[in-house]
Amino acid sequence: MIIYIDLELGQIRFGSTLWQMHRRGGPYRKPKVSKNPFNGAPFMKGVVLKTVIRKPKKPNSANRKCVVVRLSNGKEMTAYVPGKMSK
Repeated sequence: MIIYIDLELGQIRFGSTLWQMHRRGGPYRKPKVSKNPFNGAPFMKGVVLKTVIRKPKKPNSANRKCVVVRLSNGKEMTAYVPGKMSK
């Protein structure tokens, strides 16, 4: 097994073969923390705090109608409002 240690950045990289990784149980990965504000629920109730107009990145150019919502679990998020809207 080849081990590279970079002392400046504090990184350790393993140049393992597939068989070595299989024996060891694979590389260590931290479980990803979910950033979903719904906490696994498909829908959630909320209160509209304010309406905002967002402009998308290039090459798209339409103004997107969005709202800032406080959910029933206390978290705030920006939600897109679909459909044709009049100003």
